[in-house]
Amino acid sequence: MGHFVMLLPAAGILCLLPDTDMLNVEIARRLEDVADLLEAQRANPFRVQASRKAAGGVRHVPRPLKDVFREQGEDGLRAVTGVGERLATALRTLVTTGRLPMLDRLRGEADPVALLESVPGIGHALAERLHDELGIDSLEDLEAEATRRARTSSVGLTIGWFCTTTADGMSGR
Repeated sequence: MGHFVMLLPAAGILCLLPDTDMLNVEIARRLEDVADLLEAQRANPFRVQASRKAAGGVRHVPRPLKDVFREQGEDGLRAVTGVGERLATALRTLVTTGRLPMLDRLRGEADPVALLESVPGIGHALAERLHDELGIDSLEDLEAEATRRARTSSVGLTIGWFCTTTADGMSGR
């Protein structure tokens, strides 16, 4: 694998990036895999649709996305139909490293406890309790439960950073 240099003069950044030879059709297929896994996990339908729309947009880009990124950075990726801020960041990682961490994480989500442990502040014991006692199997379930608890009590889970002690004694610490 070769490298290419990307210069972003406005930001004063010079990067040496691996030159991945991934075709747009392969990139689109990975986005479709993300959509399929999200759908299988009963994720928010808007997230599923966003991944599918971005996959379609990537398929219709007439030149390799790595060239788009090399020449225009993330702005060029965001210009692709269906690609917003988060997907542009994910695509940047994919075209520069050949990996799509979002997909790697979703593929590992067959184990809900391991998935919950990936949230900062949630250790193994709390992840097991969230899964076993509350039936939380996905990040969407965790968010829904936190929202429900925040609406029904003065103490709730804070998604993504830490868990506070709740009325039933759960703690992320």
